[in-house]
Amino acid sequence: MKNLTKKIGAAALLGLSVLVLWSVVSGPVVLSVRADSQGYPTTMGTATNIPTFVTASVVSNGLNSWIPVSQGRGLALQWVGKMSAATSPPCPIYLQPSLDGTNISTNVWTWTVTPGGTTSTAFVTNWSRAQLEGFTFLVVSGISNAAGSGTLTNTSLVWQYPNF
Repeated sequence: MKNLTKKIGAAALLGLSVLVLWSVVSGPVVLSVRADSQGYPTTMGTATNIPTFVTASVVSNGLNSWIPVSQGRGLALQWVGKMSAATSPPCPIYLQPSLDGTNISTNVWTWTVTPGGTTSTAFVTNWSRAQLEGFTFLVVSGISNAAGSGTLTNTSLVWQYPNF
């Protein structure tokens, strides 16, 4: 147990949010470690169904990536991507809230990111708990490269919310 404590302490110093250990008897063990700048444990995930590339003049719709919204907490999103050419067009990401986890609102939220040409660029946004009040999910419904002359590549979307 002493060695396990040292490993957990080392992971906390490295800023890891979740440490997964494997026990021969019980299978995976997931431990939440202080992760954010204020020391609160967090839950993180990667949005699914996000295309790794979106060609020029295309809007990728129908992605249907469901991101959980935990009541009474905010939510942060981080998008990373770049262009295949030295252009920096605005690339809107379309999100739609869901009240019940089944039906999607027709009210579309737009978060516009602007890739930095051929250099990978990260954008972060967040919503407060007041902005997300009553919602159980945000659904990523589309990503647009309609104004781009190159291909939007290496796209990924990560979400995170605090566990307090």
